[in-house]
Amino acid sequence: MNLTLSIGRKKAAANNTIIDRRIFNSFLFSIFKYKYFVKRRIAKSKKIRKL
Repeated sequence: MNLTLSIGRKKAAANNTIIDRRIFNSFLFSIFKYKYFVKRRIAKSKKIRKL
């Protein structure tokens, strides 16, 4: 399963490296933003509980 994925990715990367990279970067950025947001929410809720 991983082998076919890697072959498909290599073909896609060869066809449109810039577009693929842009999608990948936006995907990573959204994950980072989500994690950061969740951490901030948890920190806020902990502060409220302390008060």
